[in-house]
Amino acid sequence: MKLDTRHGWNYDGCTKCAIKTIEQNDSTYCPTCKKKPDSVEPKLKIHYTVEDETGKVTVVFWDKLAVQLLHKTVAELKAILHDDKRTYDFPDELDNLIGKKMILKLKINAYNKKYSNSSISVTQYTECGDLINEFTEANDEGQVEDNSKEVSNQHMDKPQNDEPVEKHQLSVQQVPQNYVGLEEITITELVKTQLEPAVAQTKGKRKCAAKK
Repeated sequence: MKLDTRHGWNYDGCTKCAIKTIEQNDSTYCPTCKKKPDSVEPKLKIHYTVEDETGKVTVVFWDKLAVQLLHKTVAELKAILHDDKRTYDFPDELDNLIGKKMILKLKINAYNKKYSNSSISVTQYTECGDLINEFTEANDEGQVEDNSKEVSNQHMDKPQNDEPVEKHQLSVQQVPQNYVGLEEITITELVKTQLEPAVAQTKGKRKCAAKK
């Protein structure tokens, strides 16, 4: 839906583990490597507000996925900002994903569970149109099936003669025959043959005011 500009768009990360470094005792320290990193380099960290039928959430594309999506590194984007002498700090290229429909695989950690409004990291994604359609159709069919089960179950709860009866196990939710079980297969496996996603062409309307 939109680029979230509250958290910046890049950070200095350890070249070995990509974790954000911190300043400790007048020196740079990597919380994962537990030592001063051999070297530090700028990395992408882009926040977007996304929405589906269940609601909205802020997600984070970290460096590796962000570079795949934008086809540009932090250094290249900073060079563009410098050469164009732009009056704001966020490259226009970050707006390229606005309006795109994707399937995202998210990583929920303990911090997300404790703070419901925290940003959630994206671990995998796909823009494959056929896969998105199958996913949507399967969800729609599943909702219809669930509603049918509720109605059927109401009639099973109590027999007309008030005699106890054995409860019946409801059948497993049915999905279209050509549907690949998304509950059992990761997105990576589903899109093994998919070409690298093309760079989106749709741009948002954010200009200088976005910095505020």
